[in-house]
Order: sequence, then C-alpha cells, then structure tokens
Amino acid sequence: MIFQPQQIVLVDTNVIIETHRTGCWNSLANFFHLETVETCVVETQTGYQNRSPEQTISDALLRQQLKNIANISEIQKAEFFINYKNAPALDEGELHLLIHALTRNDKWLINSPDLAAMRFACKNGFDERLISLETMVRRVKAQLAAPLQPQYTEAWQTHKKTQMLLGM
Repeated sequence: MIFQPQQIVLVDTNVIIETHRTGCWNSLANFFHLETVETCVVETQTGYQNRSPEQTISDALLRQQLKNIANISEIQKAEFFINYKNAPALDEGELHLLIHALTRNDKWLINSPDLAAMRFACKNGFDERLISLETMVRRVKAQLAAPLQPQYTEAWQTHKKTQMLLGM
C-alpha cells in the first residue's frame, strides 16, 4: 500500500496508547492525518493506574496533534443500529469510530486491532481499509522505543482478516 503524506487514518484508543508506549506517535502524527472520536480521546485519559509511565498521554497535546475529533450523536448511533442490525458487540470507542468512518465519503483508512471492529469491517466490505500500526510505522521509518505488541503487526492483522473473510 502506498501512502501519501496526510493520508487520513482513523485510530482507536488502543492504537493511541500503543503509539505512546512505543514512542512513535509524533512520527505518525507528523505524516498521517490522524483522526478519532471524542469517546476514544476520553478513553485515553482513563485507566492510568493500569498503565506504565510511557503510556501517559497528555490530553491537551493529543487534541492538538489530532486533525479531527468527531462527536457521535444519539441519532447517528440509532441510525447505525437500524442499518447494521447484525453488527457484532462493539466497545463504545470502536462503535463511535466506525460510525464516524461510515459517515465519510473520502479515502480513509482505519487502524484498530479490536476483533469486533475488524469483523464488522470484513463483513461490510471495507476490509481493505484496515491498516496495521506496523505498516504505518514502516512507512514513516519510525524508531520504536519498544517492540509492538502482536496485535499491532501486519502478520497478526492479515491472519485475523483472512480468518474472518473465510468465515472462520
């Protein structure tokens, strides 16, 4: 996949936390047009007691570096559930991120290792828009302070997508 600077990538809470843990957030934010939803930003600010210090994320800096933080309305959520009655159980952040993705008509990609979000993407024909964190890191040649956890690698994502597309 060839990425141009400012390629739109929608990121979930887990990705934001992992990029901070591995020290690649700034490199990615300077190259890609990173967006998320308000729910994911709020989630990055909770659970500090379960995180290491390098996973501490400045709310103000995060908001400054994201190109857009979308808010999802109750009407948008209701429309989603009407249109996607068989959607898998999604965490609130991933649900809002997918709703935001579905309202767009531009060339976006989505970075989420959440299995329910990936299952939804595969089932609804936008599996090719899924991108791994490892792929993004390689594109910008970011140096990592720590290795990526397995669910952020291209091999893991390809394996899971293949299983989902084959109905496994």
